[in-house]
Amino acid sequence: MSANPLRRTRENNRGESQLNFKIIVGLLHHSKERMEADIPKGTTLLMVKKGIVIGTGSIVGNEIKRMFVVREEQGKGYGGMQLAEFERRASEAYSDVVLDASLGSYEMYRHLGYSLLEYIPMQLPAGEYLCYFRMSKNIASKAKYQITYDNRSFHPLSSSVAGEIDADTIFTYHQRDDIVWAEYCGGAIERGFLVGTADVNGVINFTCVHINRERDTRTGIRTSRPEMLPDGRMQLHEEWQWSDGDRSRGESILIERE
Repeated sequence: MSANPLRRTRENNRGESQLNFKIIVGLLHHSKERMEADIPKGTTLLMVKKGIVIGTGSIVGNEIKRMFVVREEQGKGYGGMQLAEFERRASEAYSDVVLDASLGSYEMYRHLGYSLLEYIPMQLPAGEYLCYFRMSKNIASKAKYQITYDNRSFHPLSSSVAGEIDADTIFTYHQRDDIVWAEYCGGAIERGFLVGTADVNGVINFTCVHINRERDTRTGIRTSRPEMLPDGRMQLHEEWQWSDGDRSRGESILIERE
């Protein structure tokens, strides 16, 4: 398999640059005409945030198609929400679900339980090849929870200053059904604990408490939204607020340790 799924097979006579990969995908899969044709069938969904459409996707039978989230909203878990909803709908009538994955998203889907069916090279105009993976997932006995945190460990990628955690703070997660808890320590934190519940999309509402190196006890609440990275690891986007002291708010990003 070529390391580059979109490869040049011939030069055109005028030496013009190759077609842009994203434009090709857009023309083939995200055209206005295709989406408008599917909307009356009830197979296309729109994701709306504050009155603005930020994502779309379709499901026809047991096939998920044209999943898309606008660039500025990517990496916030919205794609995972769409996928979970399409899998839920497919599970009402089918035992499996299928989709097409790009080279960049292959590992993410594999981590979410999808298996390779076929590697497909499709020739495009000007000698281009658009290569993708046909994948499937058994949803007949699909677990209630799309994401599990059990035995995963994380460290901060970034955090608001008031959060007290730093790059040396290690979080170790556990999960039983929808109950999620974690221990954390390192850096400015002597010992800390999180406990909360996760919804079907993996979004967790936590209560947290820790003792820092200054022997101050801090308590607070946080909401954690997961993002699956292309390499199969998880990244958590968190919003939190202290329930003591100045009750300040902040944001953190945790990334799964390799």
